[in-house]
Amino acid sequence: MAPLAADETAAPLPELLPDRPGGSGWGLNSHAPDPSATSAIKAKERSISDMTDRCNRSNNRASEKPAVSSKNYTNSRGSRPTMWHMLAQPADNDEAHGGVTHDPCERRFVHEPVRDRCTSLPTPGEPNAQPRGTTLAMDTVAISERARRVLDDIAAAARVSARTPEEVKLVAVSKRQPIAAIEAAYAAGLRCFGENYVQELAQKAQALAHLTDVEWHHIGRLQRNKANQVIRYTSCLHGVDRLTLGAALSRAATRRGTAVHVLVQVDLAGEPSKGGCDPDELGAIIAGLEVLPALSVVGLMAIPPANPAASMRPWFAQLRVLRDAHGGRARLPHLSMGMSADFREAIAEGATMVRVGSAIFGARE
Repeated sequence: MAPLAADETAAPLPELLPDRPGGSGWGLNSHAPDPSATSAIKAKERSISDMTDRCNRSNNRASEKPAVSSKNYTNSRGSRPTMWHMLAQPADNDEAHGGVTHDPCERRFVHEPVRDRCTSLPTPGEPNAQPRGTTLAMDTVAISERARRVLDDIAAAARVSARTPEEVKLVAVSKRQPIAAIEAAYAAGLRCFGENYVQELAQKAQALAHLTDVEWHHIGRLQRNKANQVIRYTSCLHGVDRLTLGAALSRAATRRGTAVHVLVQVDLAGEPSKGGCDPDELGAIIAGLEVLPALSVVGLMAIPPANPAASMRPWFAQLRVLRDAHGGRARLPHLSMGMSADFREAIAEGATMVRVGSAIFGARE
């Protein structure tokens, strides 16, 4: 702030809140405290301090937790807390009430995890801090660069397999990624995004509704009671593995007057936790799904067992063989297989959709 000139007089600060006892020093009022009021407030602070110590001693006897005394407690700047600071401290049972604390700077109740309120109060002159629980900076440039690199790698892998890059669709797996990250990937040319959780998918699709050429896919297991919601936003589902789910999706799509593409997920390694139908049941499931209205079976999907030391290519080859045994490309044109670490191998075995997340957005927190 520039210094005042000799003929200038500082205007009084606006009184944003009523005067705080003892002068808060936060720039919210410009009045010196009345001496008699100060004495009364100091006496009340001592009373609160003694009450806090008695409560702590009682709690310590019950839970054997170390006491936190207002007499030796200091905040992040090394000064003792005022009465307002002590009132801002969460009580021992705040967590049982959802972590509701009172923020004296805003004079409103806020819901947040119980934490040290003294050390989180702003320092005068500091800019507003980033909200808790959010990333301080989103490296959108790095996301754009990684997205372009993945597109180049897909094109190179397709050419090695005597295929064109247009034969392989990149599904950018954006689960648990912020909107800014998806926008950065969009700016790099990506148009298809995959989500695992229906509620998160709905929120992102609504937030990015202005990007009219974005295509949303749902990946992974899905409950039947989510069918109506997921149909509103997705054009393709990668995890249909039973006829009951297919019927629920068909009813939801019919009510909305739309059609949805599905890929049948196959459990190649016998891992029930990942979902997918047994390979021996694949023929019956495909046939049952094909007769449902508003549903179009367009291919197969698989998630091989996690084993960083082993090649995933044999698993991808197995899915391709299953596809060929159940009608081939004419009946099931798409194979959804391959992720960040192995999408090149998947393309070599005929993948038409690769699901890539961390290679684009970085490791998830």
